[in-house]
Amino acid sequence: MRYLSNLVLSRPYFERIYDSTLVVDQGKRYEFIATTRGKSYLFAYTYTGRSFTIAMGKISGSKVHATWYNPRNGAVQEIGTMYFQPPGSERNGNDWVLVLDDSSKGYSNPEYEKIHAN
Repeated sequence: MRYLSNLVLSRPYFERIYDSTLVVDQGKRYEFIATTRGKSYLFAYTYTGRSFTIAMGKISGSKVHATWYNPRNGAVQEIGTMYFQPPGSERNGNDWVLVLDDSSKGYSNPEYEKIHAN
C-alpha cells in the first residue's frame, strides 16, 4: 500500500474522479480495470495484468507520457506505444497501474527504482 499511496499522492488529489468510460474493453470481476482521472492524468489499475484499450482524449495535452507503475515495489517502466499490455503473464496478483500524464505538466514518478523498457 505504501507504493500505491506514493503514486496517488504524486498527482493533484482533489480533482481526481472515477470515470467508467476510460476503458473500451472493460472486463468483469478480476478482469475489471479500475480507472480514475484528473484534468491532466489518468490511472488505470489491473489486478490480473490483462491487456486493455483506453479511450484517449480524456485528459489535457496533445501528447501523453505513459508508464506502467508496479504497486508491489514502486518500480516504473516506460511505455513507447499506445497498446497497453502490462508486464508479465496474465494471472491473479500480477497487478499494475497504467499512468498517463499530459506531457506538458512534467509530473515526476514516485518510484524507488526505474526500469527502462527495451
